[in-house]
Amino acid sequence: MAQEVTCRFCKKKINKSLALKVGTKTYYCNETCHKKQEDKNKYKPSKVKSDGEINERRLVTDWIMEYYISQGIDKHDINWGLITAQLKNIMEEKVLIDDEERNLKYSGILLTLKYLVDIEGKNLLNNESGSVLGLVPSNYIRAKNDYLKTKEIEKAINEFDFNDDVVVIKKNVDKKSKYKEIDIEKL
Repeated sequence: MAQEVTCRFCKKKINKSLALKVGTKTYYCNETCHKKQEDKNKYKPSKVKSDGEINERRLVTDWIMEYYISQGIDKHDINWGLITAQLKNIMEEKVLIDDEERNLKYSGILLTLKYLVDIEGKNLLNNESGSVLGLVPSNYIRAKNDYLKTKEIEKAINEFDFNDDVVVIKKNVDKKSKYKEIDIEKL
């Protein structure tokens, strides 16, 4: 019986004689798995910038990856080259915001993606553009307005003064019937 080894990338059991050997003890199913592992090792963005701020780009890419996974797509099959190029193009594209043309930010892109999925219930993989980011520029204003309305409601709820005092309201009710009896014979 042939000896089996495990592919370092996809963790499948493969025949050692058919496996691609890299180094002394590293095996892959094929060249594709080896390349994907190398790409995975290259890209390690941090969650925090050097100045201590949260890396908003990482938040967007993490959300996109989780979305693909929730749609049944393997995270290794995501075309990150295309997605990062689209992110760059969206951020360079001017959008009319409050009567002024401005560039979108990563936080606005993430807000729009969440709005489209959570509020509107859209499947971002089944749109005309063929990309999860295709609907972002055209729906940004609507997502922003929804966010602002939600914040106003949240503020109103937080500022509302709840009065926990028990109030008893007594009503005087006449013992008489409120309605006259109708005599059917007279009708």
